[in-house]
Amino acid sequence: MNQINRLVLDALPDLALWVEARGMLLSGRGRVLDIELIPEACGAVFQEDIGLGFVIGTPEEEILFQLSELAEEILCPIENAEHVAAALLLYSREDASIMQTPANVDFVNEYKNSDTASVENNIECRKLELSDLREDPGIPDLLLEELKQELTFSTDIYCVALENRPVSFCYPASTSESLWDISIDTLAEYRNRGFAELCVRHAMTEMWKKGLEPVWGAVSSNTASRRLAAKLGFEEVCRLSVFTRER
Repeated sequence: MNQINRLVLDALPDLALWVEARGMLLSGRGRVLDIELIPEACGAVFQEDIGLGFVIGTPEEEILFQLSELAEEILCPIENAEHVAAALLLYSREDASIMQTPANVDFVNEYKNSDTASVENNIECRKLELSDLREDPGIPDLLLEELKQELTFSTDIYCVALENRPVSFCYPASTSESLWDISIDTLAEYRNRGFAELCVRHAMTEMWKKGLEPVWGAVSSNTASRRLAAKLGFEEVCRLSVFTRER
């Protein structure tokens, strides 16, 4: 890891607010576009393979413009959103809740005691393999590309398989020293059947064994995601603004 990345990591505490930014740098998949560390951290980081940028503090317009030329999606702490929005004229904005579970949640026993463990017969919770993707023509192209890319980077993707066909997927979109950011998707025809909940519970249990606690992010309009997060015991700890490039 280069010195600049290490200095930025030292400036950002290992908290849910910064899990994406820290994950970019710790994974080696992200880079610092520009940064000032005195009197406080101010700049931007960017991860090219997923087109994601993260704004730290209130950098100058030139830095925001550079990031806007690269990123499809840009995150920033909500208190800095107005400053960032002024430079991102071709982006729409939506605010998001960043949630965590209470410190005393026992993921292993929560999973074992969950009634979703018997949601249907012929199901299995396991890691996704590349061969699963080669053999399944029914996964939408964007999701298929996302899953293949993460497997290429050796990301552990957990899935619920129905009759050996993976139908729900959960993996760490970002990982810091103590946290992981939940990414969850379920094939359209298998939604509202308990598979997403089962998949997340399984993933949380496996990641808990690695000493990592989950972070859940959901934009305000994603009521299904927010509902599932609440059912699993997640509570808001901070907020971000999400800027998405308009098509």
